[in-house]
Formats: sequence, structure tokens, C-alpha cells
Amino acid sequence: MNNEFANPEKYFKEFSSRILTFIANYRSEVLGHIYSDDRFNKEDEKFFFTIVLKTLNTFETANIFIRNFDSSRDFQISLYILIRAILNDILIAEYVIVQPENDEERIKLINQINFDHLKHIISTLKVEKEARKLTESEYQKEIRDLKNSFEKYFNEDGTDKIIPLRTSVQNLVKSMLEKSNDERSHKLISAAYILYNSFSKLEHYGELSFALVNIVYHDSKQQRLTNELFNSVKVIVAALNNYCKLWDDLKINYEKLNNLEIEILKMLPNQNGH
Repeated sequence: MNNEFANPEKYFKEFSSRILTFIANYRSEVLGHIYSDDRFNKEDEKFFFTIVLKTLNTFETANIFIRNFDSSRDFQISLYILIRAILNDILIAEYVIVQPENDEERIKLINQINFDHLKHIISTLKVEKEARKLTESEYQKEIRDLKNSFEKYFNEDGTDKIIPLRTSVQNLVKSMLEKSNDERSHKLISAAYILYNSFSKLEHYGELSFALVNIVYHDSKQQRLTNELFNSVKVIVAALNNYCKLWDDLKINYEKLNNLEIEILKMLPNQNGH
């Protein structure tokens, strides 16, 4: 590895420790207040609370692999797949933040995203019918039961109440980058997408898969991989600190969280001497 990584064990131990400190404080400062004030019942708060909880839990799991990033390189593939899942949610969440003009549009967009999920589940039942050897009657009942459970999205006759979003992450990002006038938001979205796109090549099997799953065992590639890891953590922490500000009336110690973010950013690989 690069001379700056003469002691990778020390570097990843400290990096992981700072991440863990951030996560622990985020749980108490943000999730604690959201829970105590029941601020997850409105549609927009429910959406962002779900994103925050999912991101934080996956991030803490990923941090186990970060701690052992160099000593157990077998973990690196799983780590990048976990990070890709987080980045996917970040891009969707940023779209819900950036795209709508007002709260009413934001609720409508969240409903469309939720509806897309239900429509996808329904579409998969057709194949499940064959896999589970369901009769036509059993198959239709499962669809009816699902639709009846979500009356907000379906009419009594089973037809759709709203128009689905039906778009890809690529199109969401393209739309955001065209619309966003905020430099900080533009940088976050761009960085998240570049990393998401890179890790997607690892997630989905194809021509590059053999080379990508073996790259983690090459010492000469560890500097690049560490930089990608650091940049991913930078995006995740920035996104989490962005989300908590959506509950602007909660008594969250934003300064404390920002300071913890700064401590993580000090671990920039090519400037710390490890």
C-alpha cells in the first residue's frame, strides 16, 4: 500500500471509531427526539424517518467491515454492496427534497414512490404464481388482498387511484442535477451517484464482475479503494446531517453532529499520515 498507509490497522480502527461515535450520537440526538415526540406519523416525516433508520442501521453494520477493511479484505465486497444500498436510498431521498416545489407536491411524490413499490410487488406475483404453484383463484385473491390493504392507492374495483412515478435512479439524478441551484446539494448528489454507479457494477453480475471481485486482493488498488470508501462515508454522514434538519422544530444539537462530521472528515486518507 501507499506509504501514507504504513499502519492501516491504526487508520481503520480510528476511522471506524469516529463513525461509531457519530452513529451513537445521531441515535440519541435525532432518533431519540423523533421517537419521544412521535414525529413519524405524517407522510413526509414517515418517509424520511424510514430512510434515516434504514441508513443508520445499515451504516452501523457496514462499520464492522470498515473496522476490518484491510485486515479482512474478504469483507470489502460485502461492504461496497451495503454502501450501494445506502447510496440508492440517499439519491431517492434527495429527489424528494430537491424536486417538489412545496409540501403538497412532496407528499404527492412520496405517495408515487410508495405506489411504485406496491405495483412492483404485484408484478412479481405473476411469476410467484408459477413458483408457488398457485391456482388462478389463489393468485387473484392475493392481489385483491394486497390492494384492499392499501385503499389509499387503489379504488374498490382494483384500479389505480394515482399515477406511478415509474422512473430509474439515473433519470432521477439527471432531473435533480438539472434543477438543483444549491452547490452543496449538487455536490452531494453528484458524489453519491458516481459512487452508486461504481458499486452497481459490482452488485450486478456481468463482464466486469471477475475483475471487480478480485481487485480487493491487489495491494496496488487499496489506496483507490480506501479513497472510495472515505468518499462514501463522507456522503452518508452529510446526507444524515441533512435529513435531521427536516425536523426543524426538534431540539437537536446540530452543532454537535456537525463537529462529529468534521472529525470524520479529518480522516481523509491522503492527509492523515497513516
